[in-house]
Amino acid sequence: MKINQPYALNEQGNRDNQEDNIFPQKGKATTDQHFFLVCDGMGGREGGEVASKIICETFAEYMHSIKNPEDFSEDVFNRALAAAYNALDNYDISSDDKKKEMGTTLTFLYLNDSQAFMAHIGDSRIYHLRKNEVGKWNILFKTSDHSLVNDLLKAGVIDEVEAADYPKKNVITRVMQPNLERRYKADLHETADVQAGDLFFLCSDGILESVNDETLLQIVAENNNCRKIITAIESLCNKNSHDNFSAYLVPVAEGITVINKGKPESTSPVEMTQLASAPVEKVKQENAPAEAAEAKTSVPTVVSKPASLPIPERPQKEKKKSNFSLWLIVFLLAAIAGLLAYNMFFKNDTPKEKERNINTQPIDSIIKETKPTAGKPMTEPISTPVQKEQKKTEVHDEKVPPPKTTDQENSDLTNVNSIVERAINGSGMDNEKTDDDTTKINPEHNKYK
Repeated sequence: MKINQPYALNEQGNRDNQEDNIFPQKGKATTDQHFFLVCDGMGGREGGEVASKIICETFAEYMHSIKNPEDFSEDVFNRALAAAYNALDNYDISSDDKKKEMGTTLTFLYLNDSQAFMAHIGDSRIYHLRKNEVGKWNILFKTSDHSLVNDLLKAGVIDEVEAADYPKKNVITRVMQPNLERRYKADLHETADVQAGDLFFLCSDGILESVNDETLLQIVAENNNCRKIITAIESLCNKNSHDNFSAYLVPVAEGITVINKGKPESTSPVEMTQLASAPVEKVKQENAPAEAAEAKTSVPTVVSKPASLPIPERPQKEKKKSNFSLWLIVFLLAAIAGLLAYNMFFKNDTPKEKERNINTQPIDSIIKETKPTAGKPMTEPISTPVQKEQKKTEVHDEKVPPPKTTDQENSDLTNVNSIVERAINGSGMDNEKTDDDTTKINPEHNKYK
């Protein structure tokens, strides 16, 4: 990759002191330059200007140690960033409150034959511009400001019109400061999609007071060279900006012809989802310490909305279902066990079982109980069903006299009893029976068959 002559702005504007710093310094950049920085300091005299100067000088020293531009990488940048933080810490060794409040933003661009590498911290900005086939200029990429107003804009709390005049426009959510408990990281963007005629534009927020995206594209479209473009921007800022304003405009002469497979064509800047400390309000007046302290106490911590994640609610519901089924099975088993125990230990015999117990008495025992003793005849004849009913009547109603029997009936009963007695004693009847005996026996005998 090759570049044409870069052009820079580093103007004090309407401020009493200059807190912006750039590298290379204005008028010293050449076409052999590979890296550029724009830093916007804050913290008043001997605060912001010192912080921005330390960052530019430390980065420049570290980058000059890279002899081969193709050896540059993200790891090299991170080591340079750590060295810059260390330099701020080493300078801030006294108890001077002015030094304690100093800080700076950072924009960094590195160009070689394989990539364009961009990094930023704070609300200073980097643009990558390109003219399309029909001659219209477009913004291929721009960094996302680390500022309160930008976070509110992205969250939908305010719109573009409200953001332009928002009262806390100078509150930033990431800044390079000395002795931070947690150092802020830079958002990074790498691309190998660089063509001849592309423009890279680095600027502080003093430029953005007068030049928004539409105005920048309009200025670039109306001027056919970089000198005229930077002059037009300077003219607008002198009229409208109240801050220091600094910028670098870097035109590309030859783009990247061989795209490395390991380099992405285009990547979006990484959004910080949680801040390490409270936002910082940029103060650029001589009474910086008091105003900065008030800003830190009055401005709440700003946390960007985190990205949303699916809540595995469904697995939790399935788990509840499985627990319910398990408890249902346990309940059913317990109920079955209870019924079995009840039947075994507590349930009484049914009427059928009682009837079965009564009827299961052996017939031999019944006969034995009714068998008379030897030598003694049966004193009570076997009763017929009719006679049993009569006996029941006698028990329940004593007033009813027992039926009287005739002599003939008594004789018949005596014969019957004699026959039954012989059957029980095992002795059979005589072989010779009279006709009268047969006549008397047969009716009753047939009755009991």
